Amino acid sequence: MDLYEILKEVDIKFNLLRNSKNFVNVGCREGSALKYAGEKIKTGKIIGVELNKFYKINLEELQKKIPNLEIKFENPLIKDVWQKINQIDIIFNSLDLEVIKLFQAVENSLNSLKVGGRIINIYKKSFLPENEQITFIENFVSRLPLKNTQFFHTNGNLLSISTKKGILE
Repeated sequence: MDLYEILKEVDIKFNLLRNSKNFVNVGCREGSALKYAGEKIKTGKIIGVELNKFYKINLEELQKKIPNLEIKFENPLIKDVWQKINQIDIIFNSLDLEVIKLFQAVENSLNSLKVGGRIINIYKKSFLPENEQITFIENFVSRLPLKNTQFFHTNGNLLSISTKKGILE
């Protein structure tokens, strides 16, 4: 799965990065989605959160090319990580985890997301039978302060895009 191409496809379809100033890629790996965000977001901040230090050299090289890029080698499943990040327009979750842990990362990140900000999640195509995937995810999303969740398939993967509700919505 090429995250650069997936994020580009999502951006072209929904025009998400046009007015975005702050972008977080959770599970950024070698940084291909960060590279795309760096091409689109020239002011504001781009943050990559990665637990695996295996990608450290690649991410440090990418950081030299994108001046507004910050890398955090931390566990996105721990709430403390999210207390240091705020006013985010887009959270792109590309974690290669089981779905329950991905949902935990989404819940932890909600306070960092602006009202009206968006969360883009990639779900492994093999986590549930295809006919059960969207129902399972909709049930999860319905208990969070999110609205307007849309689903689509790309490169054999399921993606969801949700918008954060305001307190009065």
